[in-house]
Amino acid sequence: MNAQVVLDHLFVGGVQQAEPGQERQFSEFYYRKKEKDYLQIYPEGQIVPISQENVKAALVTEGRIPKAEFANPILYRIRAQHALDYDGPMPGYGLGLHRENGMLFYCTSVPTLTIPRYTGGALGESWPVTFQLCRRLLVNTEFGDAQLWTFLAHLKMSIEGLKLALRPPSFGATRSVRPGQAVALVGPVGCGKSFLLKHVIAPLLGGRLVGAFNAFSADAGGFNGELLLGEVWFVDDHQSSKDIRTRLCLAANIKANLYGAGVSFHLKHKTPITLTPFGRLFICCNDTEESLTVLPPIKDDLLDKIHLFRCNATESPMPTETEEQRTLYLATVEAELPFMAGDLERWTIPDEYRSGRSGVKTYMNPSVLASLRQQTPESSLIELILGAFDANQFSSAIWCGTARQLQLLLTDSGFAMRRDAERLLSWSKAAGTYLGRIADHSEEYADEFDVQVLRMGQGSGEMGKGVAQYRIVDLRQKERRNELSKSIKGEES
Repeated sequence: MNAQVVLDHLFVGGVQQAEPGQERQFSEFYYRKKEKDYLQIYPEGQIVPISQENVKAALVTEGRIPKAEFANPILYRIRAQHALDYDGPMPGYGLGLHRENGMLFYCTSVPTLTIPRYTGGALGESWPVTFQLCRRLLVNTEFGDAQLWTFLAHLKMSIEGLKLALRPPSFGATRSVRPGQAVALVGPVGCGKSFLLKHVIAPLLGGRLVGAFNAFSADAGGFNGELLLGEVWFVDDHQSSKDIRTRLCLAANIKANLYGAGVSFHLKHKTPITLTPFGRLFICCNDTEESLTVLPPIKDDLLDKIHLFRCNATESPMPTETEEQRTLYLATVEAELPFMAGDLERWTIPDEYRSGRSGVKTYMNPSVLASLRQQTPESSLIELILGAFDANQFSSAIWCGTARQLQLLLTDSGFAMRRDAERLLSWSKAAGTYLGRIADHSEEYADEFDVQVLRMGQGSGEMGKGVAQYRIVDLRQKERRNELSKSIKGEES
């Protein structure tokens, strides 16, 4: 067989093809630009990086050329037409060749999806232990079962989204992946939230669990190549950070990595690549004040992009005191997963839990949300304001002025908390930014902190001209509440 015949046989439609239902007889080869070597895909499916000399040897061994010296034209064409910009795992991509953003990628591994099994019973009947685990964690008398149905709806939409992502796009179509919210599981130590993630959520979403704290808490120039290793990205409170910049980076990366048009993956010593991945982020943290600092601050632009679930202190649905009992528990949950997958596939999400963009309405547990609000710069500013009222920095229970005037009061040398105020308000627009956010949610902050912050004219629907003016009211005493009520009624009249 001469070199030209080999070339024509090797590159039919870009790569060597097999007839439908027929196994490939020969290997495929690609050139790896960065490594300056080759990728061999064996007929049996193994994928191995090899040297140029080994490509020649493989062509001879497979009977495609009689001698190694015939390989040079073939090697030239591989380098010219089949040069890879990246090869390796790609979250939510099918095995094989992909061309995206003008670059050529080869996905070398895929998630292992749970094969659904179907029964005719009610939801949960065929996976009673796992269903009981979900119920015990997420259902309680205070919040009802909204958390449970939102969680199952999110899991259903995520499974469906992953299956669709793994399908190759139709000819000429742009790859599209449906976004999905991050999920925060907040609860006491040992309640089962980590078990739920590792032994239920991750297996149903392909089984590839990736630690994502560094990738999600880094700024845009940071390395995040580990996210390429799987579809289930997780963060836990072992790496929590009170640094507001780290938490803001986490919020920004939730938006960028879960809802962006494309994600830039930056691996060390390699050129960044931009993909349209399928990934879901899960955050597990304890319900202590320190542990909650792993969660991002919840601002308006994140309200529809993260579920906040409060997990109950509960026991597992099966005994786990001995190693034998734990082994049986794990085996039971594993055996139930196909039935859970089948039930979720056939289950219709109730209308009250549906939403257009992600498929599921965002749920935020009120108690978790209140705890998070106490971790924000806004709450720190309110604590300073309360301290200023107690120290008589303000002349009465109602103070009016600009953000700059408030900053001067809080950083006055006579105020005992001035050092805290200086750290919090270290940049020029800090006081105005935080006051504006508090005023935007004045009722919620008033309920939690007994301090009311209003923009001047807010009661009558008018905004002050020029520099923004604010009214701050200490609501901790009944007479102060009455004073506020009279003040607002006077404005409205």
